Amino acid sequence: MEVTAHLFRTLASLPRMRILRLLAVLDECNVVSIADALGTRPYNVSAHLKILASAGLVWRRRSGRVVYYRLAENPASPLTRGCLELLRSIYARVRVRAPKRIASCSQGSSNVFADAAIFRDVTAFTHPRRLQLIRCLHNDGPSSVGVLARQLRMSLPACQRHIDKLERRGFLVMTKRGRTMACTLATDLDEVQTTLLGLVLERLTGHSQ
Repeated sequence: MEVTAHLFRTLASLPRMRILRLLAVLDECNVVSIADALGTRPYNVSAHLKILASAGLVWRRRSGRVVYYRLAENPASPLTRGCLELLRSIYARVRVRAPKRIASCSQGSSNVFADAAIFRDVTAFTHPRRLQLIRCLHNDGPSSVGVLARQLRMSLPACQRHIDKLERRGFLVMTKRGRTMACTLATDLDEVQTTLLGLVLERLTGHSQ
């Protein structure tokens, strides 16, 4: 759970998302060119790249005294590989090539592919407890907050907070079952949400190695 949550915490950063977009569109960049495109200091870019590299999302190569970065190709982890494939498909919508414009542009007219929407989606999976809730609901079907809290040994307030976040992100819905309200995984998801939830469930249910 923690490894999965760590990957999504790494992705849940607008500066890191913009770095990934630059690398997806331009194939390869060094720290100075990324910093110039983002309008920030090379030190800040280096820190973000170190985090991205530790999560297996970017690779680096040295040419003389300059280090170049690129998106990882065929990572060992199916989850990391799937997330990168999704990002590549989103960033393929970028039509500009000037680095500063790439860093600040939107991926298309649809709000589904906007930075804010992608950021919102990935933050659904940044906490192990929310991942446990998702696995529970996938395996056992709709359940009340109280039952989920007991099953996962969470306090009721903590369980409710995580459920509320998943509901706000659109991955969970509340439905009436008799006299109580039950949580269930949402099915009316957009393209990005469907892909992300599928990748997460593959990881959580052990269908990927």
